[in-house]
Amino acid sequence: MNKFEDSPNKALLFTLRGSYTFSKRTLAYLSASMIKNGGTLASPVSSNPPGTPPLPGGSEQSVMAGIRHVF
Repeated sequence: MNKFEDSPNKALLFTLRGSYTFSKRTLAYLSASMIKNGGTLASPVSSNPPGTPPLPGGSEQSVMAGIRHVF
């Protein structure tokens, strides 16, 4: 939790990550995140473009999944 002194602004960020190895060269991964802003904060769940930040005091969710294969 990120809380600012003497301010109603705060943010709660929760992230869950996991991966599974299929073989020496192949791996699947999954990441899910959620942020809940309080007060006038509008912090995004991720700073990577092309995301847009939530409205002040709003929340945002993100899911990322993929497969990595090394040649």
